[in-house]
Amino acid sequence: MPRIFLSEYVHSYDTYTFGYTLYAERLNGESLDMIWEQGFLTYTGKWRSECSNMFYMTRSTRVDLSRFTPSSENRRIRRKLEQMSLTVTEYIAANFAENDAMMDFCLSNFKAAHAMPKERLKRVLLWAPETKVIEYKDGEGNPRAYIIEIRGGYSSHHYYDFYDQSLGHLSFGAWLMLDRIEAAKARGETKYYLGTLYGEGALYKANYQPLEFWTGNKWSSDIVALKQLARNDAHKVDGALDLFKEGTDL
Repeated sequence: MPRIFLSEYVHSYDTYTFGYTLYAERLNGESLDMIWEQGFLTYTGKWRSECSNMFYMTRSTRVDLSRFTPSSENRRIRRKLEQMSLTVTEYIAANFAENDAMMDFCLSNFKAAHAMPKERLKRVLLWAPETKVIEYKDGEGNPRAYIIEIRGGYSSHHYYDFYDQSLGHLSFGAWLMLDRIEAAKARGETKYYLGTLYGEGALYKANYQPLEFWTGNKWSSDIVALKQLARNDAHKVDGALDLFKEGTDL
């Protein structure tokens, strides 16, 4: 079993609300599938970067591959990319940690609110031997996307994607996620983890059905409840650090 521990966060004595964040540390090569199943995702944050094999509990999302079939929206996105010939190659992620061309592509095509530092991308690539890089090249040999994926025994985690932003009008990012879901199903996996879902901007993940999310206690398929949570997220943000991120040993 991984080491599971809590770290004190914020509190409100007025409402008798006392917050703790929950972490897991993989000590002896425990099953990634089992850790993800408990609502944890891989942690490579900028705080406590010396910690390896760390996970944090979050509103994780996953697709039940045993029941997955492409929706009409999925098929519509697939049709938009039908004329684009792409070669897909899989590599061990650690082999890319010193690949400057791949690193430059990823760092310049990272679609997020904040840029990813090169040092963190290296940590992601070196995080575990189960980490893979999936490269997408066009017919002329130009890279168009890199996906970082972590493989368990019967499930995978879609950790990061980096893709040519000029293809955004073709819903290329949505197509890539669909392609990885279908590839995981073809490998015989039963779950595909899509990462966290916070805020309305992340609700595109609900287009991959059947989607489940971690409530903190169980996996739920109540998409109406998930959408309500996402719409309220902007009002429940706090910038404080928990004690673990402040450097306190717990």
